[in-house]
Amino acid sequence: MVLPPGYSEIWARQFQNRQEATARLVIVVPAALRLTYRLLFIMLRSFSLAALIFVYLPFAATCGVLALWARDLPFSMSAAVAFIALSGIAVRHGVVPVSTIVERRAEGKTPAQAAGAGAMQRLRPVLMTATAVIGGLITATLPTLLVLPALY
Repeated sequence: MVLPPGYSEIWARQFQNRQEATARLVIVVPAALRLTYRLLFIMLRSFSLAALIFVYLPFAATCGVLALWARDLPFSMSAAVAFIALSGIAVRHGVVPVSTIVERRAEGKTPAQAAGAGAMQRLRPVLMTATAVIGGLITATLPTLLVLPALY
């Protein structure tokens, strides 16, 4: 578009807000991932176990991307925040069985025995967490869209 002399074009509002949010995410997400890895290392006292859990994050993210694609939804700031929450849940799902596997190894079990026992013993807590998160998201959606605006 050609503007008359003395006029200029400035992208603002939604585009500007998105650019600012994206700039913040570029800093916050890597910092959060580094902090998560450090906390895993401190908790497990092992670089390799922390890395083992950390490697799980791309699998969770891939499933999130596939879900967005399947529903033909764009990657937005809301989706970015959801991916941050997803990474926290994925880390928790990794910590639960790995900590049990470490305990079983300390008891003298072979790696295969410890892994099998850890997976079986922690299946229920992992499923309970997933159930609570999914149930909470489903039941919080309607009040967020109906009750909250009405109260406002």
